[in-house]
Amino acid sequence: LEIGALERGLPDEYAAFQRCRIGNALVYQGSVQLEPFGCERRLTIIFPGLPSRVRSIVMASGPVRSRHRFTEYRPTSLCLWYAGDHESLRWTPRDGLVSLIDLTRVHLVREAWWRETGLWLGPEVHRPPSPRGHSRTDQLRRARTRCWCASGRAYAVCHGALPEDVELELLGIAGTSRSDLGVAA
Repeated sequence: LEIGALERGLPDEYAAFQRCRIGNALVYQGSVQLEPFGCERRLTIIFPGLPSRVRSIVMASGPVRSRHRFTEYRPTSLCLWYAGDHESLRWTPRDGLVSLIDLTRVHLVREAWWRETGLWLGPEVHRPPSPRGHSRTDQLRRARTRCWCASGRAYAVCHGALPEDVELELLGIAGTSRSDLGVAA
């Protein structure tokens, strides 16, 4: 029932989003256009449990250096809302998958604008961007964090143990160049 409610009303532009399982997680993969930048980003939306009980994890192809990304995993996940925000500012499963994809698209446009201008268009509060996941703190966090696939194992010994390109391919967001990631080649 939750999946049916989540997928209700998918418009034609999102018809290409595919649902699959990776481990114990429910995963949606597809692409969105970022206007006015004229580029496409591949998205992976992960539910490591029932959508009504767990926070979704959203990952995207393209540049990842941002002040608004989580670094628990090598493929960074988008920080789409702040836990302390009023309920009206956060996505819930009642809003449906369309709303989550649209929220993600807006976030990615804001990130692109921030990269171009240094300004973030929106009410969000940010921290300075850190180097992509190479700090000791990021490594320790990954060692303790449960894997996005909901296996129950630590990320570092589950999908984090795979080569990065294999994990990105599995998630459907492969093809991002090292320079796009903000990492020296």
